[in-house]
Amino acid sequence: MARHAEISKEEIIKAGVAIENAGKRPNSGAIRVQLGNRGGFARIKEVWESYANERSSESLSNDNETDIELPTEIQENLDINVKRAIKNLKDITINSYKVAQRLAEKRVSSTIEEYKSKIESFEESEQQAGIALEACDDKIADLYDELEQLQTKNEKLLSDNSHFSGQIESAMKRITDLEKKENEFFELKEQYGKLLGKYEILASK
Repeated sequence: MARHAEISKEEIIKAGVAIENAGKRPNSGAIRVQLGNRGGFARIKEVWESYANERSSESLSNDNETDIELPTEIQENLDINVKRAIKNLKDITINSYKVAQRLAEKRVSSTIEEYKSKIESFEESEQQAGIALEACDDKIADLYDELEQLQTKNEKLLSDNSHFSGQIESAMKRITDLEKKENEFFELKEQYGKLLGKYEILASK
């Protein structure tokens, strides 16, 4: 298998930014085309995602709100829910990634085999072999697009799970408030019984 020429991080980032400036969504396939079909898909994807995450983190750090100190009981419930949510999100992420990875690897392998057969049939013509290789690269780029779409759906699922955890926390707070009011009601009822007993004693004299 041919070894891809090494491409610098700066070249990859520059190519991705150029695609963004053109109003398109950069992915490993599009960036590789922008680089003249140079570089490996895995390295391009790793460099670009690292750059995008750093850029996103810098943006978020400028928009952080002031922390609010919560009551101990609410903070403890929040910590429990956060830990549970993190575990669930981690499990979902790992499982989703494994499924997406197996699917992508299977399709990529199938595509490579398909176009390898086509290339072998056109070995006598270098131009025809080049066309087959280009078509293979496009197909692989499409598969990576599908993988990124699956990752986007997975992120939406994680967001929905986080929202559900927030609803649970809100419900637990309402239950706590109701229990407090119920205790107050029983205390008032007990005080009323004591006053009623004193009144009946005084009235009998």
